[in-house]
Amino acid sequence: MPPSTRSNFDFHMHTDQSDGFVSPAAVWDLVSAEKFEGVSITDHDTLDAYTHFSTESLYGDHSGDTTWIVPGVEFSTRMDDLELHVLGYFPGGLSAGLHDFVKIVMEQRDARMAEGIRQLQQRGVGITVRDCLEVAGGRVLSRSHVEQVLVAKRYVTHARAAYRHLLSSTVFPIPTPVTTDVIGVIGELGGISVWAHPYRAHFDRYFETLVSAGLQGIEVYNLWRRREEVRYMEQEAQTRDLVVTGGSDWHGRKGSDPLGSLRIDSNSVAAFLQRLSSQQARSDDS
Repeated sequence: MPPSTRSNFDFHMHTDQSDGFVSPAAVWDLVSAEKFEGVSITDHDTLDAYTHFSTESLYGDHSGDTTWIVPGVEFSTRMDDLELHVLGYFPGGLSAGLHDFVKIVMEQRDARMAEGIRQLQQRGVGITVRDCLEVAGGRVLSRSHVEQVLVAKRYVTHARAAYRHLLSSTVFPIPTPVTTDVIGVIGELGGISVWAHPYRAHFDRYFETLVSAGLQGIEVYNLWRRREEVRYMEQEAQTRDLVVTGGSDWHGRKGSDPLGSLRIDSNSVAAFLQRLSSQQARSDDS
């Protein structure tokens, strides 16, 4: 188990390899400055950020003042007519099978984004996939990149207007991968699946279904959840032997809360830390 002298964790953050605004190297500088004990970069549908880190920093000796980097990815999925996000954590390493699965998911994302941009063009919005790729820091396209282009070309005056009028699910299709299938694949690949920032209504609607599919945890702690919701989800997780965890979902957008605004103590996520450590140990022994 990683050290617990600082009790300072954040298991959900993004870089410009998906829809964040800060490079992996700059994120690491911030993580180091904030003296995090453990973090996970969980970019959407990609592992590209991890190509910027050495093998030793990912799988080396996690002791003393060394920050524990837990390889992760946030999968965009669908349940019925809703988009749900599932965090996959892979403390045992990024296997070839995981890379193959992420490649499929990324191809599906690319097709979805291309269709959304085509729908915008049919509505008279003069933007292209290339326009959006030019503002992206990596290979992954997101609605955030489309929003930036829409604002730059003055189709909307601010981000909220873009999402309200042009970036809804009536224009951009919801993700292709089914949530229950993704949870199953994460487990098959030796990962730990955690439901990212579930809304209460979605939680009540799908909790039992996702648990039956093999869900292992709930992201309970974040910057916006009400205290009564925290207690409710903690209790529900306990009844089904699920771990609880948390993260800031930090993207580095100008004017947003700085990295380090959310600090999760080790007692709150002790079972999750133990499961991460056990998963890594099993991988080391194999």
